[in-house]
Amino acid sequence: IEAEHTPQLNRELASGEEGFWFASGDLGFVDETGELFVLGRKSDLVLVGEKQIFPHHIEAAVNKAAELLGGIHIRKGNTTAFLSSREDKGKLAIAIELRGDCAASVIMKNAVAKIITKEIRHQFHMDDSIIVHFLPQRSAIRTSSGKLERIRTGYAVENGVIKGVE
Repeated sequence: IEAEHTPQLNRELASGEEGFWFASGDLGFVDETGELFVLGRKSDLVLVGEKQIFPHHIEAAVNKAAELLGGIHIRKGNTTAFLSSREDKGKLAIAIELRGDCAASVIMKNAVAKIITKEIRHQFHMDDSIIVHFLPQRSAIRTSSGKLERIRTGYAVENGVIKGVE
């Protein structure tokens, strides 16, 4: 589409006629009142096993599991879900920021990882293994507006640019 035709095309697409849409890559729905709700971007979907899942749904499940643990050591909203690109290629990986200077014990980290993976498997009916990475506070990569960058954070974690909590 040439740029000079875009405003006219947008007016035509937004005219309310049945069967027209604009291929933005956003996924959503229009409710009975005609209000549009954007749920996510098609490009954000990850294929885990045979299921397509939005990473933010997985991240919400991690936050729920953290609440079940009383929020112990996990910074709510500072979780990133991505597909592993290393030796476990295609497996679901989760990077979780811990609070403060939390040098969590191996026993605690293993217990938290077990609870989190159990919650995710239950919510998404998954049998696949899940890789859990624990990160120091404020180590995940963010955009200039403060949003977590899943792909860049995942790459940095898997390539040792961001060191996990030992």
